[in-house]
Amino acid sequence: ATLAFTCLLVESPSLPATLLNNDGSASSLVQQAKSLLRTQNPLKARDVLEKAVAENPRSAEAWALLGASYARLSLEDKATRSYETAIKLDPNAASALYNLGVLELNRNHYAEATNHLEAFRRLRPQDRGVLFPMAHCYFQLERRAEAKRILEGALSAAGNSWEVQFKAGQLLVANGEAEAAVSPLERAFRLRPGDLESRLALATAESLLGRHTRVVELLEGHLNPAQAGDRFLLGFSLSSIGRHKEAIPLLEEAVRVQPKEKSWYLSLAAAYSGALQTSQAAEVLRQAQNQWPEDLEVRLALVRQLLGSGNPATALGALNSSAARRAAAPGASRPVGGRYTRRQPRSRLSQATFSYSLLAKSCRLTPRQTQGHKSLPIVPFSA
Repeated sequence: ATLAFTCLLVESPSLPATLLNNDGSASSLVQQAKSLLRTQNPLKARDVLEKAVAENPRSAEAWALLGASYARLSLEDKATRSYETAIKLDPNAASALYNLGVLELNRNHYAEATNHLEAFRRLRPQDRGVLFPMAHCYFQLERRAEAKRILEGALSAAGNSWEVQFKAGQLLVANGEAEAAVSPLERAFRLRPGDLESRLALATAESLLGRHTRVVELLEGHLNPAQAGDRFLLGFSLSSIGRHKEAIPLLEEAVRVQPKEKSWYLSLAAAYSGALQTSQAAEVLRQAQNQWPEDLEVRLALVRQLLGSGNPATALGALNSSAARRAAAPGASRPVGGRYTRRQPRSRLSQATFSYSLLAKSCRLTPRQTQGHKSLPIVPFSA
């Protein structure tokens, strides 16, 4: 899932009257559009607001609301232009500043987003909703100390707010701060012990820290029927502590429900290998090879599995096939001394991919590293 922040419809109390109500008809249209946006009807709101800005092009409020309607219709370029127009008309248009910042953040324009969100915070220093998107921007800009400081301030003022604890923990996990995430996620879990989302988020952080016994304690008997991810996480952790046979059905179900996760196939193969079911491990890796025929990691995993199970001839065939594919691939050079070399160095494996060589040898899985903005969805507070 992608880290998602939601644009908020925020009133802007400081707008000069000359910018708001130059035209009675335009003002009436703005009020009508607000009602439409609140009832989740952005298409009609857009039509109404386009009329409003045509009648009163100096209404910053109308332009800000028009930007919100465009954003909800996924017309991002138009939304950006509308927000920018509102800010030019009134630099203190809080809703436009916040919503434009969130829009830029969701487009991965972190520097631009930071500028707008910081301006909003200067106008509304007591508004906690801006802290989470600001912290996310700081993480992406490698201003990690500032991001942590913002989250620490939010947590210290939160008291027993489950929402603050949970969202801060999510954001820390999403940006590679699993150790720091455990404390707020533990508090969120204690506040709502029956909440499966809190349980899974805490288990994810513990898994990233290699605490697989704790993951099993959290998830065993508490799986969400609608989620494949928690089955994978529990199976992964069970295999990591040597309970391979118990892990296999969970990992099989996860792969069946979500068959496009390469690392899940590798984890299932590792569990089969740990349970000494070598033919099943090889079959899972062949299935993965069929899906990712050019993937070097999958092919080498299959070769290792075949060698380990006493099938050197089959392993050699797979290795030769891999070499032939690599030689024929763009960037391969002519053979020198009977061997092919490549002009380009081998790319490093993605951090989000488990290392099968470690899995097959010790069945201790490397936790998935959360990259950038990839994680559970996070939504800031309403103003």
